[in-house]
Amino acid sequence: MRVLGVYFAFCITFLIFLHIDESLSSEPFDDSITILAKVNGEKITLEQLNLSIDALPGEYQEVARKSLSQMMLQQLIDLKILSSLAEDSGINQTSQYRLELEFLVDQLKREHFLRNLFSSEVTDEDIMNRYQNLISQIDGNEEIRARHILVESEEEAILIKERLDSGEDFVELASKESIGPTADRGGDLGFFSRESMVKEFSDVAFSLTVGDISNPVKTKFGWHIILIEDAREIEIPPFTTVEPEIREELNRMALSRALVDARENSDIEIMNVDLDSLMYDKKN
Repeated sequence: MRVLGVYFAFCITFLIFLHIDESLSSEPFDDSITILAKVNGEKITLEQLNLSIDALPGEYQEVARKSLSQMMLQQLIDLKILSSLAEDSGINQTSQYRLELEFLVDQLKREHFLRNLFSSEVTDEDIMNRYQNLISQIDGNEEIRARHILVESEEEAILIKERLDSGEDFVELASKESIGPTADRGGDLGFFSRESMVKEFSDVAFSLTVGDISNPVKTKFGWHIILIEDAREIEIPPFTTVEPEIREELNRMALSRALVDARENSDIEIMNVDLDSLMYDKKN
């Protein structure tokens, strides 16, 4: 219940900037809206209650609607009461209140703009096309697990290979001799697909079978000796699993395009001030 209480507080904050001040809207009140309560003549509607529940994380929304709606309605009533007390005390006339109000209104405008942008710029077809494109980029249907020892010169790599051929342990040699970032874990690269490594490395690694140790391989990083430890087929995730991630990616791209265009067409002036000093003064 304490966790839900935190979310109720968040929910009320959400409503504060969704319904900052009824005077911001010039539209008349719709009599068809379901009224749940009145506080000093001000209406609390079913739509407002639903907004407060929708602001909760998804896993809490069902329980809130089924068994906690009365409690949340009381939260909205208390919100109206406290809002009225604040207005009576003149808080809404202070410069700090108006500063925060302007900031919250800007946030609300942004949220509505983003909803419209994403719904118009990112379609279900776009998401499916992106999924198909990602699948098509998978080179083959296998991934391997390998270790490697990275050294600077071919001469060093040849000596390492000779030591391995004479029976020295690969993991121990990698830990002692490799200059790569995987040295502290015995050269373990984990599982990887062909396209995730540089071509020279992948061409050799994927030509080997489990248990094989390569001859020296040159890449832009240096010289490698590769040990293949395991191989398995790549499991392509179903669309339903990755759809939210792809949607988020396309939303970010749509936002980036919109911002680039808007910035180019905006008159932006950044003042020549010592911002670090100003922020330090505010903190102290």
